[in-house]
Formats: sequence, C-alpha cells, structure tokens
Amino acid sequence: MKYKVSDLAKLFGVTTNTIRRYSKLGLLSPDVNGSNYRFFSEEDVNKTAVIRLFLKCGFSLGEITEMYNKSYDDTIDIYTKQLDEMDKQLERLKFLRHWFKDNIQNIKTAKELKASYKFRDCLEMKYVLYSRGSKLYEEKERLDLISKFMYTVPEVYLCRIYKAEDIKNGEIVPNGCWAIKTSDIKRFNLNEADFKSRFIENYPKKLSLIGIFEISADEKYSAEKQLELRRNYINKALKYIEENGFIPDGDIIEIEISSLSDMQI
Repeated sequence: MKYKVSDLAKLFGVTTNTIRRYSKLGLLSPDVNGSNYRFFSEEDVNKTAVIRLFLKCGFSLGEITEMYNKSYDDTIDIYTKQLDEMDKQLERLKFLRHWFKDNIQNIKTAKELKASYKFRDCLEMKYVLYSRGSKLYEEKERLDLISKFMYTVPEVYLCRIYKAEDIKNGEIVPNGCWAIKTSDIKRFNLNEADFKSRFIENYPKKLSLIGIFEISADEKYSAEKQLELRRNYINKALKYIEENGFIPDGDIIEIEISSLSDMQI
C-alpha cells in the first residue's frame, strides 16, 4: 500500500512538514512519481513509528539520523548511554519528589503550630555558615563547601543559626547557613568524606521546642523589622521553655520555608 504525505501525517498525528523533514534527513525513503508526488511504503510507516518512539526516549533527530546503518555493537553502546542518562533523570526526579514531600510536611507542621509550640526531637543536621550578621565569609574552602551543599546535595535547607553563647549574652545574631539532614548522606549515597571539614558544624539531635513565625511581604525587605520579629519570637520561646520546667541549652536553628506569595515562614 502507498501513502501520501498527508496520510502519514494523519496516522502519526504530526504535520506534513514533520514527515517532509524526516525525508529530507534521509530517515524515510519515499518514491517520487513523474508529477513530483511522494508516496510512502509500509516500511516508511514502520520507520516513522521507530522515529517517534526514539524521540519519546529522549533522542534528538540528529542522534536518530546518526544511528542509521550502525553495527550491533554501536547500537548497544548508543542505547546504553541513553539508558544511563534516563537513570540520572529518574534519580533527579526522585530527589525532587523527596524535596516536595518534605516541603509539604513542613507547611502542614506550620499550619498545625501556627501560634503554638511543640516539644520534640529535632533532626540532626550538618551545616556550613555563609554569614554572621551582615558579614559574608569569604574563605575559599568554605565557599567550595557552600557550592557542594547547594548544587550536589539533593535536599538542602536555607537556615539561620542563633548561637547559644550569643543568646546568653543578650544578642540575637543571625548566622546564615546551608544545612542538610545528616541521615541524607547515607540515604543519597553521598561520600561522607566530603562532609568533614573545619567549616562544617553539627546541629545535634536533641529535645527541642518547635514553633513558627511568619514574615510578611513588607517585613521581608526591612532588616530592622525582621530582627525585631525574630527577637520577640526568640524571647517568647525562651520564656515558654522556662515556664514548662526546662532549661534552654543549645543553639537555635531557623529553617526558612519560602513561597511566591506574600508570606514567608
């Protein structure tokens, strides 16, 4: 049976220009009659089906063209390379899925707490500081670690640490940092040696007070308002700890949950 360009286009749900492009690249071999009309065979139907399948698998038209007339071994190598790339994409999607699940849980926790507190064990975390107050740190090793945290680890948290010694001295000094859950090092098969440095600090698992506060759009752009908000929140939290018979002992970690709305938690 012979097919016109329009027949083949309808069969695969593409434009006639797409079929002509496949022909121009040599992927299809239509017969041309005396009136310069192109007619395609059943073999061209099969080839078009394979082309569409390879496109779904992530190959470009250029790569598909290069695969023509390859040996069995070359074809296996090409398929293996593409399979490896697909595995990487699956891993990336898996990491993103974990990130979304964690954020959903964080938002749910924020909704539950709202204007209250809860005592529970915090997660053990490793973090690297990038600033103290308005001062940015510039050591090369530290900056390399920050890049590793930001771009290598699947799940990273933008945090602020308030050191226990500062709080005892009546100072509320935010230390900006990037943090990861210690358990994620094994969960994501990361190299533990990469997370041993004099610049990497540990936030231990211990009984902690969990609470939230919100920063409005107006407050986001005022350092003074944010500092006042944090100072009030920390003072209320310390008072709550003492009223419940506990002694505040340890750093305070603030994990930021940002959104594109006018609120930040």
